[in-house]
Amino acid sequence: MTAIRKEHTASSETRKMILCALLGAIAAVLMSFEISLPFMPAFIKMDLSEVPVILAGLAMGLKYGMIAAVLKVVLKFLFTGTTTMFIGEIVNIIISFLYLVPMRLILRNRKDRKSIVAALASATVICSVCAVFANYFITFPMYAKLFGMSADDILAVFMQFNPLVHNTFGMLVLSLIPFNLIKYGINSTLAYIAERRIGGRIWQ
Repeated sequence: MTAIRKEHTASSETRKMILCALLGAIAAVLMSFEISLPFMPAFIKMDLSEVPVILAGLAMGLKYGMIAAVLKVVLKFLFTGTTTMFIGEIVNIIISFLYLVPMRLILRNRKDRKSIVAALASATVICSVCAVFANYFITFPMYAKLFGMSADDILAVFMQFNPLVHNTFGMLVLSLIPFNLIKYGINSTLAYIAERRIGGRIWQ
């Protein structure tokens, strides 16, 4: 019986890794289809690449969601390279993790439909708020250093789109929180719909 259990566990792990790799590859493709939002500068774009990542984390666990998030970025880099000196890629992974961790913590003991909706909604809000600090302490200082831009240069770009912005932190709060709420709200909704429609047939 022990040998059978080990074989079943190994088979299940292999299947999850294959599904995780497939979802990571789909996410990498979706990263190429970006759209700009009217209240954000053109260099900040939205895509649907988090849908497969959320699906992986939702259906198979935190580890697989994280693997899919990293694989998405690595594959995208291998095919198209980087235009941000790896800053955008690193922050993309960090923010994906900031979404996945609270989602899985909320779903640790329960996985009914109400709990899933609550987890996705909570992760969207938590991720959107935490992204402000990730960008404030990591993204913008690195961009400014590597590309020779001052904080005032970056601030001036955002002020063209949002007259309420007057300083760097206010820029992040008033611009990035709405952006991420929209981005992760849409990605979460699509992931939930996909999980409901195909989850029972694929994950089991």
